[in-house]
Amino acid sequence: MNVLRKNKWGLLIIVAGVIISSCNSKNDPLNEVEYLPFQESKDGNWGLISTDGEVLFADEFKNEPTMAVNGRFMVKNADGLWEIYTAEEKPQKIGGEYLQAGMFYEDVAPVVEKGKPIQFIDHNGNVKVTLDKINGKAVTECSQFVDGRACVKIDDLWGAVDTKGNLVINPENIYLQLGSEGRAIALNKKYKDKDWEDRVFSVLDNNGKEISAIKGSKIVGIRYVQSSYRTSRSFIGDATLVAVSKDDDAIEGLMDFKGEWIIKPSNKIYKFHEIRDDV
Repeated sequence: MNVLRKNKWGLLIIVAGVIISSCNSKNDPLNEVEYLPFQESKDGNWGLISTDGEVLFADEFKNEPTMAVNGRFMVKNADGLWEIYTAEEKPQKIGGEYLQAGMFYEDVAPVVEKGKPIQFIDHNGNVKVTLDKINGKAVTECSQFVDGRACVKIDDLWGAVDTKGNLVINPENIYLQLGSEGRAIALNKKYKDKDWEDRVFSVLDNNGKEISAIKGSKIVGIRYVQSSYRTSRSFIGDATLVAVSKDDDAIEGLMDFKGEWIIKPSNKIYKFHEIRDDV
């Protein structure tokens, strides 16, 4: 989960991952977790078990695999490289061996092989898109996909591409977080040297156009709440995100696109963990 917080230096961004960062919808059941990693004995090998307790396979991998989503899971091999497998009784390896790899939350997954640029592969491991350069500039980081888009970093600025590698948000932001239904929160590069209180966060539509703004003077941090099993996920309903209050305790409230509190920060609430539908 990406978290943007004010500190004494002005801006702190916490991102999971170096090259590929982690970025489910009630309308997208294929993105639900299908199997979880488990061991039959404390020092045994790993297998996968369904969320209702049915064992898919057991004692198969020395290293702990990821959860299985959309029919695929990942596990590191003896060389510390990621391999991708089919989630079935006898797992079949697809693709190659990767320094970094994202899950198949959409039709493709971002991967990085040694000595190669970021690529998008399909469910069979075939390369569909190579993100070598965009507009003549190298892509240095990429997130997983959220509703058909992924964040990309070019010249230390963030933009977004679709599953074909086409730019959908120009790389002109020092912070960018994608949400569902094509929305995003961005902090334009023009605010880089501004004090937190003078910064303005833009809420973007699916065309990258600003539909509203949230003033930094009203909050001390901003993040997405988790929806379903997917991290860094979404706006909930059609207008909700999580913001951190101005209190020293950094308690949280729910704020809409217009910067109005839906649930005001309260000492009774420390953090919002997960939201499903409107509860």
